[in-house]
Amino acid sequence: MLSTADDLSASSSSSAASLESKDYWVKKCLDLAAAKNAAEARVEQLKQRNAELELENRQIRESKVRMQVRVEQEEEYISNMLLKRIQKLKTDKEQLAQKYEQEEEYLINDLMRKLTQLEGERDELANRLSTDQSWVVANLLQKIRKLEAEIQNNHKSLEQLRREKVDLENSLEHEQEALFNTLGKRMDSLEAEKRRLQGRLDELEGGGAAATVATTTTTVADGGGGVPTNAA
Repeated sequence: MLSTADDLSASSSSSAASLESKDYWVKKCLDLAAAKNAAEARVEQLKQRNAELELENRQIRESKVRMQVRVEQEEEYISNMLLKRIQKLKTDKEQLAQKYEQEEEYLINDLMRKLTQLEGERDELANRLSTDQSWVVANLLQKIRKLEAEIQNNHKSLEQLRREKVDLENSLEHEQEALFNTLGKRMDSLEAEKRRLQGRLDELEGGGAAATVATTTTTVADGGGGVPTNAA
């Protein structure tokens, strides 16, 4: 009878230990399932973030391509505009020089014609000097003074034309220099914008790689937990 009591006591202890071990494993399974769900949710979250980064990366690449196209188009437009302006300045300068030469040639020819005419009149008057010397001298002096005044006026006109030519050439050179300076500033601004977009693209590419490494590390850490031995 004493043996039966001992057997009942041992059986009761074994049942209690078995029940305690079962509860432990159920709790452990629930904990692992919860950890697995959390890890999967984290993975999905990281995948979604990675997809967002890839989309933003693609958008920035497309924006960079559009910017490069726009920069190239604007550079071509500015270059063409500058070339046209330089060509026009060159044409204006050539036309001004040609006009000055024509005006100078006209004035010289006109003066030569009038001088030749005056010499002819002088010779004619010299032939008539014997009959009306005083009148001839007075008339000749008057014409000489008139011619001298006209020569002086024409000389002033030539000097004015020379000054206008110099002023216009200086103005054209200043305008050409201003156009080159404007083009240089615009090129520097476009180059700075390109560098800013490239830096942003490099930053996003580095962020995407770091997110992928973090996902792999989190998954391995959550799945590698040890299981304790049975206390019974």
